[in-house]
Amino acid sequence: MTKGKKFKRIISVAVVAVAALTVLTAVIPRAPSAAYAKARPDGPIGITSSGVQIRNEKNALAVQNETLTFDICDFPMRNGGTNLTEYKSTVTAEYTFVNTYESTVHAEMAFPSGNLSNYLYSNDGALWGKPPEITVNGEAVQCEIRHTIGQYGLQNLFENGASQIYDAYYEDEFYSPDTPVTAYKVKVDRSGYSQVIARGNVACDNSKTRFLCGTCFSNEMHFCFYESSISYEELVESGQYVFYVLGDNENFKIDWTVQEEVHRRGVWGSVGVEYRDVGLDVQVTEITDMKGRPLYPTLKDLILSARDGNCAVSEVDFYNGVASNYLSKCEDKNQAYAGDFRIFPTASSFCEWYTYGVDIEPNGRIVNSITAPVYPTVLMTYEPYVYEYVYYIQPAAKWDDFGSLNIKINTPYYPSGLRDEFFRSGNGYSAKFKELPEGEMSFCLSASESPEYVGGRGGVSLMPLAYFILGIIIFVFVAGIIAVVTVTVVTVSKCKKT
Repeated sequence: MTKGKKFKRIISVAVVAVAALTVLTAVIPRAPSAAYAKARPDGPIGITSSGVQIRNEKNALAVQNETLTFDICDFPMRNGGTNLTEYKSTVTAEYTFVNTYESTVHAEMAFPSGNLSNYLYSNDGALWGKPPEITVNGEAVQCEIRHTIGQYGLQNLFENGASQIYDAYYEDEFYSPDTPVTAYKVKVDRSGYSQVIARGNVACDNSKTRFLCGTCFSNEMHFCFYESSISYEELVESGQYVFYVLGDNENFKIDWTVQEEVHRRGVWGSVGVEYRDVGLDVQVTEITDMKGRPLYPTLKDLILSARDGNCAVSEVDFYNGVASNYLSKCEDKNQAYAGDFRIFPTASSFCEWYTYGVDIEPNGRIVNSITAPVYPTVLMTYEPYVYEYVYYIQPAAKWDDFGSLNIKINTPYYPSGLRDEFFRSGNGYSAKFKELPEGEMSFCLSASESPEYVGGRGGVSLMPLAYFILGIIIFVFVAGIIAVVTVTVVTVSKCKKT
């Protein structure tokens, strides 16, 4: 290699190094923005709130105006949670509804109370918070408590939530409460093999038959039999070696294959897995009760077996939540796998609704007020903590018409993330909208005007240490580049002199 080429190569290396340094400094993590209202660090989850919804298929009510009032006088306690009877902060939605029809209208209303926040507890072990106070023209109304599937506050399910409240048991083209169910258990005699897998390839007309299984890929069931496993009976009890056939049992066919699972250590300590077919039989036995009857005769029986006897969710709401959300629709005609029965929900997976009816005369109006506890999400990465409040206002667009909206936040705490329309007013902040604004209502409050970001879950921030280490790395990197360039310049100078 000539001296000129060598020089060019050294310069190229230096250029690449400088380019790499530029990229490195471009991706150095920055300090978090002061606009923490938009940040979502880890922390206890609160309940996202929403207004009242209508269950009627046809909506004849218009909202003349709505006043939304947040009375935030306390925060959830930092340690040990806050007893529901002691927590006082609320949100009140007051609507003036107008009947747009020339006849009396009966409207079925539903207000979502949500799920209990994970930092609160109840003396009676309830999963939901204190009940809301609901009045019509100043008089308390009788409410019926209903439930739908959904972790409100974690998922945006408010908009169509009321439509999921069914008075009858859910049915579609395949699933119904009376769909017959047959339960089976699977067993393989390993015959000296340490671990084998039974694979059952299912073939059936999914308009007549479907199945539930713990482990399944497409239409292939997998049952693993390991030497180190706990007893077979315990695994059957837990559903590990069980599957359920829904519908026409005669239409259900399985082609079984049993393979030995062999683990081999490869290069650099990696572990490879081989599967080899072995000639073992698969024993499939129907599971029945003590009298030889089907364990769960119908789909309703199977689904409700996952419901605790003391569950606050009614049988119809529990069945409907599972049947309409957890069972696959199997839209592909070659797909018959309906889902994993072992992950059927518990009561904590349901949202609580307060439902009630109102009658409004032709061209008449009512004032409907709902006051409920408001549970913020706690952003624990700040000192003092920051509390985020979210309220869905867009479901209000489903009313026949929507007029003005007034929002009040009464609080002694410091806000951030408020819309530009808010102004200081009385004991807090207010905003007035001539029509329903776009987006949802969210803001943060803190006991400090400038809460300090302190890292994960209120602990000591590791960012300064990370920056220090990164600075050392960059210093060494830059020093290396300078050394290379210096040597190059000296070398070139010597070459010219010679």
